[in-house]
Amino acid sequence: MKIYKFIQKGSEHPNYCEDFLLDLPLGRSFYFGAVIDGCSSGYDSQFSAALYGKLLRKVVKAIPFGQAEHRQTEQYVREVMTQFVKELKSIQKRLQLEINELLATFVLMFYSEELHEAFLLVSGNGVLCIDGEITEIEAQSEMDYLAYHLSRFSFDKWYDRHTYRLKIDKPQDITISTNGIETISSPQLGFESDAFDIIHYLFIDNTYDYMPTMLQRKFAQLADEYHCVPTDDIAIIRAKF
Repeated sequence: MKIYKFIQKGSEHPNYCEDFLLDLPLGRSFYFGAVIDGCSSGYDSQFSAALYGKLLRKVVKAIPFGQAEHRQTEQYVREVMTQFVKELKSIQKRLQLEINELLATFVLMFYSEELHEAFLLVSGNGVLCIDGEITEIEAQSEMDYLAYHLSRFSFDKWYDRHTYRLKIDKPQDITISTNGIETISSPQLGFESDAFDIIHYLFIDNTYDYMPTMLQRKFAQLADEYHCVPTDDIAIIRAKF
């Protein structure tokens, strides 16, 4: 398993990066990763993104995969999210946080080498690339943040109606990204160019894959050669199995 990760502040966010990246190997056999995007129209959105990431890390470390009730990747992610929501509601109450202080979208990825299986969960929006196939996940209408449901929360209803879920058997190459990747612009290239496809270069192309810093190297090349500038924050995890 090779994990490549990258996070960068967008040019339109002068003070803080409002994305958060969680990279959490669980021994040699399991991996949990997340990219989280704080809502710019919320209050202290960098706080909400970081809070989500740190609570997820706490919960995942406390729930070992492999127990009888967690022998499937989706069952495990459901349990992680159940405990995560409990922690989030507790923090909201203790800190007296308003809803607009908890607005964030996220993409989660869990991989079990024992099962040769990955499970992805998206709340809000994000960009996925599964073995060369790119999928942009967009909210159906107005953005449907998890925080909107906390006051009268039904986990099953939220999970079934307000998330995008995907199980992948025997994956080879998976990328998860916040939607800031869609804001890369250049005076020399359009976002989709016949001459050079930026998304393909980052999510599919294998140049520099022998380097742990592959994505950093590619972004530096894009900046130097094409003057590509992301206007929104970007968080990316690419995993090769």
